Amino acid sequence: GTIPPLGKGVAVGQYAEVDRIFTSEDVDLFGSVIGDKNPLHQEWSVSDHDNNDENRIPPEIQNHPLLRVNSGDTTDKLVHGMLVASLF
Repeated sequence: GTIPPLGKGVAVGQYAEVDRIFTSEDVDLFGSVIGDKNPLHQEWSVSDHDNNDENRIPPEIQNHPLLRVNSGDTTDKLVHGMLVASLF
């Protein structure tokens, strides 16, 4: 970012940056604290070899545009928008 230390001398056009990698535990804990049970914030199996129906993607989110499958045949958890917004 371009904002000076302690924000002294902030001018129009300056910006701030924050780098943060949220862990699976961060998402789980935040969801637990706010009571958010949305299945997009969970990890789901996409493997044909997983016979446990509890791990399978629920039909209501199977085609959701934000659902991403990682290299481990599971979906990535979607980080809560308010958790991301809390950085600023």
